[in-house]
Amino acid sequence: MKNKQIIKAQLFQKYFIRLCKEVTHNSNIQSDKNYKDIAVKIIVSGVKWMIYLSDKDYKESYPYIDASFKCIINMFLLFTPKEIATIFPPNKVYQGKKYNMKDYFYAQTMIDIYSEYGFKNNPELLYNFFTDLTNVDLWMFLVVHEKLYYYSKEHQQEIKRRKQVQKIRKKFRECIIVHKDSYEILNSVKDE
Repeated sequence: MKNKQIIKAQLFQKYFIRLCKEVTHNSNIQSDKNYKDIAVKIIVSGVKWMIYLSDKDYKESYPYIDASFKCIINMFLLFTPKEIATIFPPNKVYQGKKYNMKDYFYAQTMIDIYSEYGFKNNPELLYNFFTDLTNVDLWMFLVVHEKLYYYSKEHQQEIKRRKQVQKIRKKFRECIIVHKDSYEILNSVKDE
């Protein structure tokens, strides 16, 4: 099972990278009629790639994955909520009221509400929309967001810890030097 997950992650990553290179090398992408089609392919391949990443991948290449995640989010912000719902349709579960959970009808209502107000280039509104859309791939993509936050925090804590260790070592060296000097002074006083 793990091997299939790794292979899928690698395939989607290669496709994502190829599409991103195509966009960066094509200076006329905004005037191109197919730019939204390319953006959809980047979004889908990026989301699928991020879903299949392992924890080891996050640890080994956090900055790259974080930058790619931000790129995908910026691509999402180019689309309206209805367009995102056509790319990642809501799950067709219809008994939400009976079990007091989000269902297809709830998702359709939320699509209409978000369409009225839009995202206003605010990723937090986009994340809220993902939870309301009831699409499993987008929910897993939000898990990626949480993992990136975790690894970011962990990364920052590691940097802070290393700085604290360096400060402690420096103080320890200074303390040893002071004690060594005072010991030498005391010995010289005793000898006199």
